[in-house]
Amino acid sequence: AAPVPAVELTDEFDFLDAGLPQLSESETVLMVVAKVGEWLGAAQQSLNQSLKQFGMADELGFDWVSVAEHHYAPFSLTPNPMLIAGALTQIVKRAKIALLGASIPILNPVRVAEEYAMLDTITGGRIIAGMFRGTPNEYVTYNINPAESRERFAEAMALIKTAWTQTEPFGWQVSCVRSENVTVVGLSVRFQAT
Repeated sequence: AAPVPAVELTDEFDFLDAGLPQLSESETVLMVVAKVGEWLGAAQQSLNQSLKQFGMADELGFDWVSVAEHHYAPFSLTPNPMLIAGALTQIVKRAKIALLGASIPILNPVRVAEEYAMLDTITGGRIIAGMFRGTPNEYVTYNINPAESRERFAEAMALIKTAWTQTEPFGWQVSCVRSENVTVVGLSVRFQAT
């Protein structure tokens, strides 16, 4: 499959011609900094509120809480669900933590296998492992052809399952994924037993 062409920004594009008010360069910088600060504040507030809600769900007796990979929006910002799940291991002490999931066509599947296994070990076997194909806008952002998503997903999923079940280091090479000396042994007894 052909690679996705990169979008190039040129000096020909003028933000002032896009209908924005005429501002000096320093005023424009201040305006952008203020907007970024506003977005960061919204993202921080959203993440903190989510962590509190996860803790409350655990206290109320929910069986599980879930996180999923989402990009590009301050109110739905989890570009790495494993990172959020790591924070949840310190807040959610009883309920299972469902990673529904990582968008594996854009990720390194060996790293996904290791991170899920590590989280499962930290929680004493309370991780529910889910994987996603993701969306076309995510593939383009990561310079991956969306037409390859199904094949990349299948290959990554097969590698992840193998990494969780093999007791000896192994190599892996298919059209989209190449890994040498893979081993996740010792990180999660539960995944290796399934």
